[in-house]
Amino acid sequence: MASGKGQGWEEKVQQKVFEKYLLFTEKVEEKLIYREEPIQTTAFTGSAISKSHPDFIIVRPKYIELVECKSGNHPSFYLAQAIGELLIYRSLIELGYELQNISDDIFNDKKIHLSICMVNGYEYGVWTEAHTKLLENIEKMLHEEIGIYLVEPIDKEKATKEYWDNPEYQKVKKVK
Repeated sequence: MASGKGQGWEEKVQQKVFEKYLLFTEKVEEKLIYREEPIQTTAFTGSAISKSHPDFIIVRPKYIELVECKSGNHPSFYLAQAIGELLIYRSLIELGYELQNISDDIFNDKKIHLSICMVNGYEYGVWTEAHTKLLENIEKMLHEEIGIYLVEPIDKEKATKEYWDNPEYQKVKKVK
C-alpha cells in the first residue's frame, strides 16, 4: 500500500524470490506477471491510499491474481495486513480505477482472486498450523478462498544474498 519501511525489502527480496518461483516453477509467461503496478487513485490524491499497488498482478487464464508478499517474525500480523491491503486493491479495481501500464483488455470481466506470499526464513518467521486455521476462519468471514504461497530456504544458513539469488535453494509450495 503506502510506501514505508519495508518497501526496499519487498522489492529486493520478497518480490524477487516469488517472481523467480512463478517463472521457473509455474512457467507463467513473464509478460503476464506485473510487478508493483500502481492503481491510479486520483480521487485520493495526497492520502496514503493514493499510492496503492499490489506486489504482483498475475494474469491467469480464468482470473486475475493479486499477490501481496510479506515476511517476518509474526506471520499472523503480516497475514492480516496483507489481506487488508489485498481487499483495498481489489475494491479499487472493481470501482473502476485504472492500473498503470496495464491494458483493460486483460481483465475481460475476469474474477479477481487474492493470494499472499509469505517469504519465510530470512527473518525466521515460521508458518504454523495455527496460521492455516486463522486463514481458514478469515476465509469463512470473507466467503472467499485466499491463496497462499509459502517460500522458505532449505537451510536457514542459506538465507543470504546467495540464497535469494539462486532459485535452486528455494522450496516453495502453494497451499489450496
